[in-house]
Amino acid sequence: MTDIRKKIYIIFGFAISIVCLYFAFKGVQWGQVASSFARANLFNLALSVLFQLLSLGMAGFRWKTVINLPEVSWSSTSASMMVGLMVNNIFPGRIGELVRPIMLGQEVKRSRSFLLATVVIDRLSDLLVLVILALLSFSMFPSFSWAREMSLIGGGILLLAFFLIGVFSYSKIGLKLDGMVHQFVPGRFYEKVVGNLKKFRLGFQTIKSIRRGAAIFGLSWFVWGAWFLCLYYALNAFELVLPFWGMILLLAVLNLGGLVPASPGYAGTYHLLAILVLSAFGIKKEGALSFILVFHALWYITQTLIGLIILAQKNLKLWQILEAKKLAT
Repeated sequence: MTDIRKKIYIIFGFAISIVCLYFAFKGVQWGQVASSFARANLFNLALSVLFQLLSLGMAGFRWKTVINLPEVSWSSTSASMMVGLMVNNIFPGRIGELVRPIMLGQEVKRSRSFLLATVVIDRLSDLLVLVILALLSFSMFPSFSWAREMSLIGGGILLLAFFLIGVFSYSKIGLKLDGMVHQFVPGRFYEKVVGNLKKFRLGFQTIKSIRRGAAIFGLSWFVWGAWFLCLYYALNAFELVLPFWGMILLLAVLNLGGLVPASPGYAGTYHLLAILVLSAFGIKKEGALSFILVFHALWYITQTLIGLIILAQKNLKLWQILEAKKLAT
């Protein structure tokens, strides 16, 4: 992605967030929102944070399972993942996904191309579970046409991604691509480019066994099961009652919404999507907004603080990580 395209993407994301925030806040009675804040059950909110941390811990273990290298520890993958999430919360463009392999690569001395491919596999395992949940929940509420469209878009992206990975990593087309690169890339850059492509393929091939793929898929269900409980207790804190499949729909929609370009931390899109889902179940806008403002703050603050603490423990500065990211691209 060129600098101009990056800038356009970032501007477009901020514009979408501003529009979503406008509609999310339009006509809100802020006195009712404030009173809803005051009634929130702090114990349930604490449980929500606890299950969020459990989900993050399992996600770190899943990434370790994807990488499948003896020198890679659970603590290393979890720390690198948390710094990546922190960067996503502060900076636009989801560059935290590029920061993850840079952070881990400094510790385990593995190719960034290899580690980046494992990040892609890790994130696709999330998308696979979310698309399944979205399609299942949509079948329970067929009148929600916008939810169907979102799940179908997510499913289309997922199928395309798996198709491209399969073609690139597990067929002779990936090898033929090396020859095509040789024709268009100057000689002095050829070895570096082809070397990175090979390492990228090796990263995808970490799940070439059915058993390992099943383990990663199973771990993804535990990750999102814990996140479901995180959402459940946050809803309980505001005495918001949804049917089981309604909560599943909310979980899927909020997280599939990350596919839409937005400002850091999904501000705006996250809030409007929550209001759309909750209003479909008869919850007033003020109650929905008070819930999603707090729920968003719970994971945003938690992830950002943990990421900053990890950087401090490793005696790293944020600008050093971002500078390494620039050099890697």
